[in-house]
Amino acid sequence: TELVAHFRLGNIDLLDSKLKFYKKHIEKNGSIFSFENQIPALFQKIINNPDDKSGYDTIVETSINSFVADKKNVYIKYNPLLFLRK
Repeated sequence: TELVAHFRLGNIDLLDSKLKFYKKHIEKNGSIFSFENQIPALFQKIINNPDDKSGYDTIVETSINSFVADKKNVYIKYNPLLFLRK
C-alpha cells in the first residue's frame, strides 16, 4: 500500500528508496505471497516507463495470478496494486 501511495503521489525518489528496503526485507525475512519478490522489478519497469500501460497490467496480473495459484483469492479485492492501473 505504501509503495502504491508514494507512486501515485509522485514521490519517485522515496519510492526508489522504499523499493530497495523492501527487496532487502524480502531477501532477509521471506515473503507471505509468492509474487512479492517480483515487486521491485515490476515497479522499476513502471518507474522507468510510466506511459507504458503494459507495466501496470503486468504488476496487477502477476499479483492476482499469484493469489489464485496460492489459493488466497480472498485477498484480490484488497490488493492495493489494483490502484496502479491507469
